[in-house]
Amino acid sequence: MTNLWRIFLLLGLCYLLICAAMFVLQRKLIYHPTPAHPGAQNLSLENDGLQLQVAQAQAAGQGKALLYFGGNAEDVAYSVRELAQLFPQHAIYALHYRGYGGSAGEPNEVGNHADAWALWQLLRSRYAEITIMGRSLGTGIATRLAARADSALQHLILVTPYDSMQAVAAHHYPWLPVQWLLRERYASLQYAPQVKAPCIIFAAAQDQVVPPVHAQRLAQGFTPGRAQMLMVEGADHHNISETAVYRQALLKLGR
Repeated sequence: MTNLWRIFLLLGLCYLLICAAMFVLQRKLIYHPTPAHPGAQNLSLENDGLQLQVAQAQAAGQGKALLYFGGNAEDVAYSVRELAQLFPQHAIYALHYRGYGGSAGEPNEVGNHADAWALWQLLRSRYAEITIMGRSLGTGIATRLAARADSALQHLILVTPYDSMQAVAAHHYPWLPVQWLLRERYASLQYAPQVKAPCIIFAAAQDQVVPPVHAQRLAQGFTPGRAQMLMVEGADHHNISETAVYRQALLKLGR
């Protein structure tokens, strides 16, 4: 019995150490900063005493803008180029999160939301119509921002979104008490009912990173009739933007 109790004690200690490591290191697991692009023509944004970089692409027209928030390992400098083709009538702005692409600071949820709001306010002073778009991690930032936005918001576009980071973490780590460990929650479902603009949601049917059930739950959280969900068959978390369904839907919105 003594040896058995020792085994249980050792297993329990290992479990506690794993929980402690997940709590301390979670931001390193969530955020994967991308490098800066020397000489890039970025918009500089100062917020909370930090200098942030915003990748941009200008359009011929001056009345519309697209504000984009990328994934946790996405270099939005490249995304801006693709989005400029899909939204030729819009100026494109994509935030380099803290620690990404030459932006100062360390990435975290509170900071990302604060920076998104600061960028919205800046663009709101320049453009009459703004579309907010988020992909993967960025959908949590985009949804909360859209819930705060005023009538300048024309559309909310969410690509492979989730209902909450906690729900996704619980799916991948069912053996961990993520409700107690997770600090970065990105509770999109909480803010979805407050969004007043039309929303289009792209879910990848073969998504193993954010299973489409999370996008379905989020869609149900919007005011009835406000969110349109497109389930893209044959697509996964990473290649959904290469599909014809995705590109055709965005080209239609970008006119």
